[in-house]
Amino acid sequence: MPETYSRKGSIMIGKESTENTAVIPSVSLPVNSEDISVDYAAIASTPIQASRTKNQRALKKGIPAPVGGIDLNVEPKTFGHILSGLCGGLTSGVLFQLSDVDDLTVGDTIDNGSTGTGTVAAIIPGENIVLATGVSGNWATGNTVDNSGSHSSTLGVFSATVYGHDAVLPQELDVTYTVQRNFVDRAVRFSGVKFHGIDSFGQSDNIVTASVKAIARSVFSGAYVKAAVTSGAGSKTIPLDQTQGLVATDSIKIWRAGTGFLDFASSGVKTHAIASISAGVSVTVTNLQTSLQEGDILVLAPLTPSYSVVDEFIWIGGSQVRIGATRLTLADADVQDFSMTVVNEMEEKHAASGTGFADRFPVATLQKEFMGSGSFTLYNQDEQFQSILRKNTDRAIQLKTSAGQIGSTGIDYELRVLYTNAQYGANDLLLSADDIVNEEVSFEAYDDVTAGHAMRVLLINDVASY
Repeated sequence: MPETYSRKGSIMIGKESTENTAVIPSVSLPVNSEDISVDYAAIASTPIQASRTKNQRALKKGIPAPVGGIDLNVEPKTFGHILSGLCGGLTSGVLFQLSDVDDLTVGDTIDNGSTGTGTVAAIIPGENIVLATGVSGNWATGNTVDNSGSHSSTLGVFSATVYGHDAVLPQELDVTYTVQRNFVDRAVRFSGVKFHGIDSFGQSDNIVTASVKAIARSVFSGAYVKAAVTSGAGSKTIPLDQTQGLVATDSIKIWRAGTGFLDFASSGVKTHAIASISAGVSVTVTNLQTSLQEGDILVLAPLTPSYSVVDEFIWIGGSQVRIGATRLTLADADVQDFSMTVVNEMEEKHAASGTGFADRFPVATLQKEFMGSGSFTLYNQDEQFQSILRKNTDRAIQLKTSAGQIGSTGIDYELRVLYTNAQYGANDLLLSADDIVNEEVSFEAYDDVTAGHAMRVLLINDVASY
């Protein structure tokens, strides 16, 4: 019997060039759990026909978009892939921490008066951070940075191998992924996956965690062989009921009821590589060890994960919450607990677009409303938060969390999440016997007309791009 223990499984993802055109995933996500599921829907047809029991049939319906979530610890390198999907892409560049960013604009050429040059790709106001592309020459901490015009500032601690990844929300979600769930002996692949929300971003046992919401356009869990295929050398075509989600060069296996996995490429070898895919109804392989029967099942062979990770972001001693009237006036707050939710509401659309199995899946998953909310807890000190609530005053809230130094650069792995316009909701003073009075404050995110967005994220690490 195959090993089915969860820790023998893995989750891998790959960014798609075209939505719902699967790729072979190459990025391994260290996850705590995953529960993306699919409902192969059917509807009963029971017309009146002189029999109460003999005329009951199940008819195929459109298949709802596979939905679910991925729970993971927020880790500095791999979380960028989630952010890229959640934010519709990231603006990436070498990190420049400056004394000020006044008079700089995106597209400016910056230099240090010597060999150092670069082009401004993003500016994070309030943080005095610039992300630059095309960086070359000899840059160093303490350099004077100018744009050959009105700007001059001092460069803080610098390393050419430290990058920032910036995004604002709401944005159109036009980045999709292929997500593959690997078991010991087979795999399931979801394509056209949009990471459209984070159900819960907060801390658990001192680790910053996230529950990522996912919606897919299709899934490949297996295909039925539609006709017998004789074994032998040379090119062999295997007719299938569907190939949605398969990619040329995929490693595949054949399973037969009562027998198990068959010798496929050669004697004792259970896997084979797809040579080509034809019109969504067949695949070809070179050489076939065992003759195939109608009803055999073709499945994906599992991929072998390979991880490039560092320590996760931590809460106490690794995080800082700042609150202020605006994003430019943030000040430290002694927050004991923090959670937030980011959701791009989605709606799937089905259409009569074909007669194959793949045509039962949605033709699109469309983005609707953006919503952001959260809460934080601290011990009650004064009437500050209740006063802001009564006045319905706009506030800015930022979570900045670190996972320690990037190599020996003197710069930390960081994730900064900023709500530029938060409105406080319920304010609860929590009483319990012989305990300090704690205060729980909830908030909702709204668009900031001045900033031009409701939320901003900045990830700092040593990965060049996503």
